[in-house]
Amino acid sequence: MEAECDQLGGESCPELLSELVTSGQVTEKRLDQSVRRLLREKFLLGLFDDPFVDEDAAEQIVGNEEGVL
Repeated sequence: MEAECDQLGGESCPELLSELVTSGQVTEKRLDQSVRRLLREKFLLGLFDDPFVDEDAAEQIVGNEEGVL
């Protein structure tokens, strides 16, 4: 995080960040900076406009050589 990396890996393992903050290796202020930057990008990409995936369409798109229907 000190190297300005905002995402350390998968979002399914928050324990690492909790441990880093609890131990004082990362401040809450630094974590908040990353969260703001990541959320800003997600809003700009429109990821919160329609957050639900059409599972049937996803199955046709994922693995498709052209990546589109």
